[in-house]
Amino acid sequence: MAQTASMPTLTRSTVLLAACVGAALPAVASAFSLEEVPGRLPKNVVPVAYSIAITPDVPKLALARRESVLLHVRSATATIQFNAVNERLHDVRWDGKPVKRVVGNDQEQITTVTLGAPAAPGSHTLTFSYSGKIETQPHGLFAQHYAGPDGAKGLLLSKSSTIRNRQQVFAIQAHEMAHQWNGDLVTMAWWDDIWLNESFASWMGAKETARRDPDWNWWERQDSEKELLDRAADAYLRR
Repeated sequence: MAQTASMPTLTRSTVLLAACVGAALPAVASAFSLEEVPGRLPKNVVPVAYSIAITPDVPKLALARRESVLLHVRSATATIQFNAVNERLHDVRWDGKPVKRVVGNDQEQITTVTLGAPAAPGSHTLTFSYSGKIETQPHGLFAQHYAGPDGAKGLLLSKSSTIRNRQQVFAIQAHEMAHQWNGDLVTMAWWDDIWLNESFASWMGAKETARRDPDWNWWERQDSEKELLDRAADAYLRR
């Protein structure tokens, strides 16, 4: 005779456990909405692709640049705004035609381009040339003096560099190279998500450093440094 499997008995505790597990499950993420992304720029115009050529003049801390930006206009508008500081635009064109007016506000770090007529929704191209500054502080394109381990100005490494010097230089360069993907090609919508740029660059920089120089045991060093940072943070919070 075939045996019939007995059905499990539902108890009060089983029901409560199921309810608790269900409450702990994360809610399904809502669809992405550009309007809900924080930021100060209007959302009726969205950049799609950039083509940029830069000619730096380091001794004069100056630069010249030509830029072409493919834009998607979501709703008709006669003004285009973007973040900019210490830049002087010229030969500004919208779909190949000169624009009506360009106003740069260095205090607000905003440039406003006014078109001759409202642009229709769809794809458009904004092109311009500009001259600007190479900054001396870490924002935008900047340059800072540095000295090597033997005091020679302008040298990152020399024959007298220690292994620690070489590790520091390689790790920093690997981190910054990783920003070509997250931080340059992919940019966060606002500052509250900037940790995504830095966490990716830290992970990828460490991964590449470990791959290129396996004898450095880089992952072990990363773990020990994080432990020291955690202890320092914990000590600070307990003060």
